[in-house]
Amino acid sequence: MVLARRGISCSVIVLLTWAGLAAGARVSRRATTYTLLAGGYTTSITTLTFDPAVAAISVVGTCDSGANPSWLTSHPTVKTVQYSTNEYDAGLISSFTTADPKRICTKVNSASAAGDAPAHVAVVRSGSEIIAANYNSGTVGIYTLSADKLNFVNGSKISFSANVSHPHEVVEYGQEVFIPDLGADKIWRFIGQPTGSGPRHIATKGNVVFVLHELANTLAAQFIDFAPTNTTNPYTISSLSLILSPDGKYLYASNRDTDASPDPRGDAIAIVKVGSYGSLTLVKHVFTGLQLLRGLSLSPDAKYLIGGGQAAGGVVAWQITNGGADLKEVARNSAGPAATGFTWLS
Repeated sequence: MVLARRGISCSVIVLLTWAGLAAGARVSRRATTYTLLAGGYTTSITTLTFDPAVAAISVVGTCDSGANPSWLTSHPTVKTVQYSTNEYDAGLISSFTTADPKRICTKVNSASAAGDAPAHVAVVRSGSEIIAANYNSGTVGIYTLSADKLNFVNGSKISFSANVSHPHEVVEYGQEVFIPDLGADKIWRFIGQPTGSGPRHIATKGNVVFVLHELANTLAAQFIDFAPTNTTNPYTISSLSLILSPDGKYLYASNRDTDASPDPRGDAIAIVKVGSYGSLTLVKHVFTGLQLLRGLSLSPDAKYLIGGGQAAGGVVAWQITNGGADLKEVARNSAGPAATGFTWLS
């Protein structure tokens, strides 16, 4: 995917996070046992199992990851391949395999993230490319993935506003990639073009962008959804993770209390109902008992959320109840890793 950049200023935007949803899964008489990886600001990635039937989150083992694997993701089609950021100056992205019977990962390769402090990494749905957002340097690194999806080739870098930009996430939506920029107060939009086509000129009419490709000698029409000028007033929270339910009816936003004297109930997950035309209504706060709640993640079957306490509290899993309007704690491992990112293996 060759990317062309377009910045839009915005006051609020609802982003779809990448959550793999199991389609047509066979119903089991026994509750599923899930396996997932957890990373954070350490030098290892932890394999966990979550068994709702016995209300347990258990540590299976760890693998060496390099420093600060703060965000994890899985390849969309090769289920035994995972990736992490290595979040520090002159940061890296790394690849792993989880073919081990216990799903303990093994590090395979690393490459420069094309910037400092990569905060997020994501693989496009086609599985052909990986994109890293570098918080400190205000850059994005893009690599083609090798045939086995474990090696990074043909790297490139996109730079945003120097000393201002702090890109923090990569989200693919339709045929575009969205990157929220915390420092510049913008959402950057990237529109994919055919590899080697050489987009040189554009003209617009309504929501159609006409693109002239010099190298391919082609003219293309692309339909673009533009941000409305009258966005709904945001429900104001200091949030860190944002998940939209598969039916689009509820948002789950993690709060992060950075006060010197944090709430003894821990950080909260805000449940927000999404109404017609994107209206937002707070339903409730669910206090988690976690300090610096990070990495809120939805299970593949969309039945559970899991989150970690970077400062304290371990790892907690909640069942989504009442049609999405509530959460029920079902398992906690207070001695679990200080996790900031998760990826579900099964």
